[in-house]
Amino acid sequence: MLRSFVQGVDRSVAAARHIEGALAAQFPDDERFEDLVLALASYQPGGGEFLYDEQRILPLCRAALELLT
Repeated sequence: MLRSFVQGVDRSVAAARHIEGALAAQFPDDERFEDLVLALASYQPGGGEFLYDEQRILPLCRAALELLT
């Protein structure tokens, strides 16, 4: 799912929430994923005040994907 998000297959808010939940469940209290989990919770395509857009969230997603592969 994270790979699909990075590749642009599905960058919906629903996909972000799904990834957020999966990371939180699989890696609770793992500092390596804390920033990404928080960013996914604040993700909105196109961004907005206090929100993460695609440009800001993709580097975090790519870094997490590298850790997972």
